[in-house]
Amino acid sequence: MSQVTVYPGQANGVIAAPPSVGEGLRALVTAALTQKSVHGAGGSADVLTMLGGLKALGAACRQEGETIVFYRPPAPCEARIGCGRSRDAFCFLLALCLGMGGRYTFVVEAPDKEMAGIQLFLKQQEIDYSVSGTRLYICGKIKSKKIEISGNIMPELVSGLLLALPLMDGAAVRAPDDAYLRLTRDIMARYGQIISPAPEYSLTERRDVPIDCGCRIGGDCGIASYYLLAGLMSGRVGVTGLLYDSVQPERRAVALLKEKTSGIEDLNGAVFAKKSRIACFDADAQEFAAAVPMLIAMFCGGSGKCVIKNADKLQNRDKAAVTGAVRAFGGIGADIARHGGDIAIEGRKKLFGGASGSFGDARIAMALAVAALRCETAVTIDDAGAVSAVAPDFFRKLSALGILIQ
Repeated sequence: MSQVTVYPGQANGVIAAPPSVGEGLRALVTAALTQKSVHGAGGSADVLTMLGGLKALGAACRQEGETIVFYRPPAPCEARIGCGRSRDAFCFLLALCLGMGGRYTFVVEAPDKEMAGIQLFLKQQEIDYSVSGTRLYICGKIKSKKIEISGNIMPELVSGLLLALPLMDGAAVRAPDDAYLRLTRDIMARYGQIISPAPEYSLTERRDVPIDCGCRIGGDCGIASYYLLAGLMSGRVGVTGLLYDSVQPERRAVALLKEKTSGIEDLNGAVFAKKSRIACFDADAQEFAAAVPMLIAMFCGGSGKCVIKNADKLQNRDKAAVTGAVRAFGGIGADIARHGGDIAIEGRKKLFGGASGSFGDARIAMALAVAALRCETAVTIDDAGAVSAVAPDFFRKLSALGILIQ
């Protein structure tokens, strides 16, 4: 699926949110280490990459319907781990390997800037490593008891280090508070692995939990926000599967839609969005880092002017996504421009449509697809396959809502 064309139309219907990849990946690592289970992780490219990596490290599991049950944990070894474009799975697996020790070859496609941060971290931890093209070779184990996070380190690697703390006797990770680290701690706690809060994260307790203890993965709030935006812009869409006790950072995106529009309501365990006027408002990119592409789609099709501030202060992937989204929406006729670290947008009743690209980011692909509903002509999205990493059935579900997709 390298290219998809989405036609203008009205989205109507009820769909289930896909499983949260962020929850699923964290649960798979912790379940593997504790030999427990995960229910409803789904079949996204990221999840399949994680399962393949854990098996390469010696973990064994069986599938029981939607439940994955681990009965052998990963162990130090010599292995080749293919991660492709799944940078979250790569970071979690890399941290796991660094916690266990051994010799590993990772095959991963990641921007040079992100890899430079990882190489700096490996050097700081005195890990033998080398890089050749898309291959990263490592040998060794983290020995430091105080792991200081500094510089341009991928935040996913920090979450991975927390997941690996049960393997690093008495070690602590010192890092600023972060919503994704809170999610990591929450998932680990469900398996009895209690991690102290910021700024110094350490394993403080291992609680006994039932042998059949398992984590049920909730619907992805971030992806749900795109479906809800489709309802706000064109029809009436309901999304099921969102857990009210979820600590997903992306839950803030759904809360924002509820707070800033009049078309969102909770009904019979689902969240519904109906066509409503969308008024632009100023927002801070740092508060909604992962959701900025969704905000851009909403504002470009809204009414009035607004500024998304502090876009230049985002990290790595989110910063690249913002840059890509500005270019992508400019390509379909949006009135959008960068001014230093801010993004200025003036909403239009309809955008022109045409051809644009996802820049390899699932969020941009989804944002363009939703924006197409209110364009004058269809929107053709290059590299639309980027959505497979987190929501392989995104376009199928959008089609089920009555949108013509080719």
